[in-house]
Amino acid sequence: MSSSNRDPKRKNDDRDEKPISPPPVKRKVQSTTTKDAVSSFFKPTSQKPPEPLTWSERAVNEDTKTSLIVGKYVPQGTSTAPSDAAPAAPKKTRIAAFDLDWTLVKSASGKKFVYEAGDWKWWHPNVPVMLKKLHQEQEFNIVIISNQGAIQLHPDRKAPSALRGRLDSWKEKIASILRQLDIPVTLYAATQFDNYRKPRTGMWDEILKDLDLTPETVHMGESFVVGDAAGRIRFLTPEEYFLDEAPREYIRSFEPGDYVNTASVNDTAEDPPFVPSSEQEIILFVGSPASGKSTFYHQHFQHLSPSYIRINQDLLKTRDKCLKVARTHLEEGVSVVIDNTNADEATRKHWVELAREKGVGIRCVVFETGGGVCRHNDVVRALNLEMNPEKRTILPNIAFTSFNSRYSPPTLKEGFKEITEVKFK
Repeated sequence: MSSSNRDPKRKNDDRDEKPISPPPVKRKVQSTTTKDAVSSFFKPTSQKPPEPLTWSERAVNEDTKTSLIVGKYVPQGTSTAPSDAAPAAPKKTRIAAFDLDWTLVKSASGKKFVYEAGDWKWWHPNVPVMLKKLHQEQEFNIVIISNQGAIQLHPDRKAPSALRGRLDSWKEKIASILRQLDIPVTLYAATQFDNYRKPRTGMWDEILKDLDLTPETVHMGESFVVGDAAGRIRFLTPEEYFLDEAPREYIRSFEPGDYVNTASVNDTAEDPPFVPSSEQEIILFVGSPASGKSTFYHQHFQHLSPSYIRINQDLLKTRDKCLKVARTHLEEGVSVVIDNTNADEATRKHWVELAREKGVGIRCVVFETGGGVCRHNDVVRALNLEMNPEKRTILPNIAFTSFNSRYSPPTLKEGFKEITEVKFK
């Protein structure tokens, strides 16, 4: 038997050995970073061109949080330095104001409410063409005015992350829109139900301040608004302006002018709607928020003070506090006027029982004011300091819907001596 000279620790035969490949050739990776970008990165901030889009926030007054977003877009290369040429004769400024959503842009996905930065497209191909023409050929000052109630500038820390990130996504969307347009535009977005919200005049006031204008220096006859919230200057819908369609008739369900009282304040031909009693009593108001309850008190009871004292839960905060204060006044021999909504029988029962406890009569005054009028009154009150000494703010929608869902008309069976109905006028 022949012996093998192979090392037993070696692998089988040379057939299992694979050829050794040469090392891979190193390839040069082409950088996408331009020399200008590198130069700009190391350039001092003072030497860099300004960003075309800048953001700021504003508040209605010093006592409130910011609620207006302002984005000012100035294309790079636009000169803002004063000209050495002789000043031209002063002429009035023309302003073209546009709503944003479903006027200039719409969602690319077809969704009605969009919060993704990239989900947008022009409302119509005519939009950017006509806006550029307004600026370049007709010398209009172009502004965008938009209500953005879904954006919160001061979200709670416990708010969902999607809500907290909504502002950043919206700003990305605006930046993309304005970059494509690339003309000087200032955007104003109202995020709260305050004086900035359209069709209120707060954003218009900011526009005039930013353009260093007064109402007298604006050419109101040639200025216009395109959107869905008309004001006093010429108003067009997107279909009328961009597509040259004929205007459509629009009838409002609520017309404030229908409620203007043209009678003289000294007119005594009609009987007064309510006659105070010579006996101690409780007067219980029943009515929606902003239905005219407090105004009625000031017109018919305030001059009788201290015989009639107003009890108001907006001021005292709780019903228990109202009952306590009312009980004290009744024990002192003073009549009280309960200026609350008192929407349902269960709430009114507290006051009927207090009247029985103190041995006084209780009468009810029901304010029959329509929902549209109440909401209008609420806004007028909040925005008119002379009419709002208690500085009440605009009520949320739930204040009205909650009253409507709880409301039951008062009846004499509840224990009232009489029920007087007051219509708003």
